[in-house]
Amino acid sequence: MGQHQGYSEVPRIQTNVLYVDLGYNDITTIPWHAFKPLQCVLINLNANRISDIASGAFNAPLRRLYLSNNDLSFLTRYMLAGLSNLEELYVNNNQIIRIERGALDDLTSLKVLKLHGNKMRQLSQELFKRIPKSLKLNITMSSPDDSHVWSCDALCWLRREELAGNITWWHGAKYAPRCESRAPWEAHCQGKYISQ
Repeated sequence: MGQHQGYSEVPRIQTNVLYVDLGYNDITTIPWHAFKPLQCVLINLNANRISDIASGAFNAPLRRLYLSNNDLSFLTRYMLAGLSNLEELYVNNNQIIRIERGALDDLTSLKVLKLHGNKMRQLSQELFKRIPKSLKLNITMSSPDDSHVWSCDALCWLRREELAGNITWWHGAKYAPRCESRAPWEAHCQGKYISQ
């Protein structure tokens, strides 16, 4: 329903729908009431022009949310509030420069998080305090020919955490920081490019 239909806003959807596919449209904002009354478990909003998501736009039964290839610049506390059943979140290939503290706090069932193809330079350890250690995280590290550069100090903690084995650092290759700790509060990293 809805894919490639030229929608510029979220249409009215019947409450008994379990899967919503509104990918490849021209939707720019998700208002607070857009999906609230629904009991859907999957929402596909890939390849729109979404730049803002209002508080309370989504409901708790949701398990998969696809927001790839949009125009999101930030993930804020309110955008994903109350999504304790969400298992997969795809926000790759947006314009995200920052994930606000607390933005992922309600995502206590999250298993997959795709963040690659964004413009972030830092990823705070604080963001992952309530997320299961089994999370599969996909982020883009800078490659030798990439103009996007991560702050290595901001990522060293990932290498030391249990998450380290579940991270895909760069699409098509592995690029993992090598960390040296001189003191508990100081980490020094060097990138090591590993082709697959």
